[in-house]
Amino acid sequence: MFRFDDTVRIKASGVVGTITDISSAAGGVVYVVEADAAEEYDGIPAVYFCTEEELEKVNV
Repeated sequence: MFRFDDTVRIKASGVVGTITDISSAAGGVVYVVEADAAEEYDGIPAVYFCTEEELEKVNV
């Protein structure tokens, strides 16, 4: 299980970001990951919605 502000990597794409929200809707947990600055588009950080299985913790 991950927590707010954990730094994580999305396994499939390698994108690294920070967990900014956690939702437990529809019987499952969804993590909102805001990508690091390298993944910005027009100054807006990319946001991804992931399950726990799609993420791995990054030690900073």
